[in-house]
Amino acid sequence: MKTKIPDKFLLYALIFSVFVSFRILNLLNQSPFVDEAYYVHLATSIRGNLSINNLFFPLDQGLSPVFMYLTAISMIFLKNPLFAGRFTSFLIFLASIFVFARYLKKIKAKNFVLPLIFFSFNPFLFLYSQMALLETSMIFFAVFFMLLTEITISSKKIFVFSLLLVMNLYLVIFSKATGTFIMFYTLVRFLQEKKYKTLMTFIVFSFANGIIFFPILKLLFATVKMHGHSRALSFPDFMKNARLIHIWIIDY
Repeated sequence: MKTKIPDKFLLYALIFSVFVSFRILNLLNQSPFVDEAYYVHLATSIRGNLSINNLFFPLDQGLSPVFMYLTAISMIFLKNPLFAGRFTSFLIFLASIFVFARYLKKIKAKNFVLPLIFFSFNPFLFLYSQMALLETSMIFFAVFFMLLTEITISSKKIFVFSLLLVMNLYLVIFSKATGTFIMFYTLVRFLQEKKYKTLMTFIVFSFANGIIFFPILKLLFATVKMHGHSRALSFPDFMKNARLIHIWIIDY
C-alpha cells in the first residue's frame, strides 16, 4: 500500500526550497560589514595555518571562537571567504529553526506554526543569518539549550543531562558571551516544574566546572593573541596571569 504525501507537506517543502534558494543566491548582495570582514579574516587565518596562535582567540577583546571555527571548516569546501562565512551563518540559521521546531513539539505548543514563523522571520535572526557574525551561532546553541532543558525535565537521567546542559552553556558562551542570559530559562523552568534536585545538580555542575575549567580557558584564550596582537602562549605567561582567576569567576 502506497503512502500518500500530504498536499500541505508538499506546499511547505516548496516554500522552504524557494526561500533557501533565494537566500543563498543573495548572500553576496550586501557589502561586507566591518565585523564580518574581521571574523572572516580570522577564520581564513585558521584555515591557512593550524597553529596554536591561530586556534586560540583573545576573549578579552570579545572574540568568541565557535563561529570562526565553523567558518574555517566551510572554507575547506567554499573558495570565497565572505560567502563561506555567510553560508555558515545561514546553515546555522536553518539548524536553529529545526531545533526551535523540536522545542515547540517538546513543550506541546498549541499553536506550532505561528511561533515558528515569528522565530524564523524576527529581524534579529533573519538579518543576521545573511551576515558572517557571531550572533547566529549564539542563538542556535541558546535554543538548543532550551530544548535540552525540556528534555532534562522529562528525563530520569538527571546527572547526564545536567552535565550536557553545562557543556551546552559553554558553547553558548564561547559563541558570544552575552548568551549567558539563557541560563535563567533553565533556572525558572526547573523551579516551575519543581525539579529541585535537578536544579541543584545543574547549579553544582555549573559551579564546579566554572571553578575548574572557566579560569583556565579564560587565561588560555586571553594569553594567546592572534596575528601579531601579542606574544604566543608560554607557561610563565600562564602563571603570571593566574591572579586573574578569582576576578574571572566573580565577573561571571
